[in-house]
Amino acid sequence: MNFSAMDHDDEVPASEKDEESISDDPPEIEGIEPETTGNSTWENKARQLMRQIVTQKVDLPISKLAAMIDDGEIDLAPTFQRRLRWTRSQQSRLIESVIMNVPIPPVFLGEYEPGKYLVLDGRQRLTALYEYLTGNFKLSGLEVWTELVGKKFSNLQKMHVQGLSSPAQAITRRFVPAVLILHESVPEVKYEVFDRLNTGGVIAEPMEVRNAIYYGPFNKLLHEASELEEFRRLWGIPLDTKGRERNGIYKRMADLEMVLRFFAFQDYKKFDGSLKVFLNNFMSKRNEEYTTNKTLLDKDHELFLETMKRVLFLLGDKALHRPISKDSVSKFPSAPYADAILYTVSKLSNEQITEKNGLKIRETLCNLCLNDKAFVKSITVGTNARTAADYRIETVVNAILVKQ
Repeated sequence: MNFSAMDHDDEVPASEKDEESISDDPPEIEGIEPETTGNSTWENKARQLMRQIVTQKVDLPISKLAAMIDDGEIDLAPTFQRRLRWTRSQQSRLIESVIMNVPIPPVFLGEYEPGKYLVLDGRQRLTALYEYLTGNFKLSGLEVWTELVGKKFSNLQKMHVQGLSSPAQAITRRFVPAVLILHESVPEVKYEVFDRLNTGGVIAEPMEVRNAIYYGPFNKLLHEASELEEFRRLWGIPLDTKGRERNGIYKRMADLEMVLRFFAFQDYKKFDGSLKVFLNNFMSKRNEEYTTNKTLLDKDHELFLETMKRVLFLLGDKALHRPISKDSVSKFPSAPYADAILYTVSKLSNEQITEKNGLKIRETLCNLCLNDKAFVKSITVGTNARTAADYRIETVVNAILVKQ
């Protein structure tokens, strides 16, 4: 990248949030508890603090921004970023701010290979600038430069004021401040940087952070698996686009987290009680494994699809809603309950996938949820504890697999 250097001190500034608004509606899933890293010993904490974050501060020239994105130097990665986006009015107000020379908060870019950058924070700002420069929308909702409402960038280029910069020049002569998290920084550090950038204003969900940091073939599989009709039916995610975009699970990428949990809990014995670390490590490791084991991706895809089909066949659309009486289930599906069901069903033999066995499994699960207080506790209270995870999975395994 051919950037001009910025003359600032070495402290990385906190980003002022200007990302998209997210409604206050919670994800429509039960049992998702805050992800913590668990207790750290002094030694572990010291090692964590000594990790190096290699950064560089630069100015991105707006005049060259579109070319940088088109050439792949900056990857906006729309598929792997937050799903909500600014309205055209919000994008227009950013353009108006640039014309007015209002300072733009810095964007943060993560170098995933030399000279190639993913947007860790500020994608909406860069997307708005890119789409306007490339003629994708007209300005709307302006409060100061109302004369420019309805104008595309090409229209601004034709406007000239003697002795003054044209509106188009007022945009292209500006710069966007940026902080580069260089390739030398380890992925875990990039995660923490992204996480801390999103502690104020609009808070990024844990899966949104992973989505930006653990960019690779496994992350791509998570997206593809989450689009399966069987999966969406089980989690109550609308199949139509408009309904899906209003769904709390989809908006916060909790659907991707549920796919990730399915694969991670296939090896639940490695869960040590820190869900954040467990899922992070699994995602990072799986990305690496896909590069060395060419058949693993196909096996994972087949296992996931087959399990979703089995669960629908055996237990129906409400399979992941925990029974609260003989005739009713919880309003939302339960993530901890799903951990146990999905793991167990994935281990059933083909001969066990019958309607008769489905009835037996439903009765068994209903009995556990209504009569086993320890099991109910493991899916409703302290669900991120290792003992809770072990208990709920092994209880369902023993009740369904062992007793068959």
